[in-house]
Amino acid sequence: MFLMPQDDDPGERWADAMLSDLREERLDIDVTGRVMLRLEALRPSPAPAPLPGCWPGVAWAASFALGCACLVLLMATLGAMVLGGDEGVRAAWALLTSTGHVAWGLLGRFVQLCAAFLGTALVLLRDTFVLLDALSPLVRGAGTLVAAAGALSIACSAYVFDRARRGAPITAQHHTDPIRGGLS
Repeated sequence: MFLMPQDDDPGERWADAMLSDLREERLDIDVTGRVMLRLEALRPSPAPAPLPGCWPGVAWAASFALGCACLVLLMATLGAMVLGGDEGVRAAWALLTSTGHVAWGLLGRFVQLCAAFLGTALVLLRDTFVLLDALSPLVRGAGTLVAAAGALSIACSAYVFDRARRGAPITAQHHTDPIRGGLS
């Protein structure tokens, strides 16, 4: 009962019957046109301006003036704290000066490191030019030797081909064949 032959299995026919309607259905997934038509039909009004007329300029100027006033108030408070000898200001000033000393020392070390790298690079560059200058006669001699070997190779090839051509047996008289484009 559990091991039915493949021919008696109704599953494939049932799946074909159930999915036949879906196989014929086509989906329209381009919704952009419909959304734009719906938006056009609704005609939403633009968002109202927060302030009408020339008031946005006035609001901007007022916010700038209030920002400057807050900055002046902050500076006045900070000045009163510094002149009054507040403990928090002294601790902040000590932290700031310590950080400045450490940063200045690190900047000095960084400048020294960059100078050392630059000096090493310049020494290596100078030594490279000295090495190239010392090796130039050797390179010139090697180039001359390679050129002579190339000329000797060409001469040997010409001799071998000439000897092979002279020693080859004559097989037929050559004549031109215009149909085949040359010798036959």
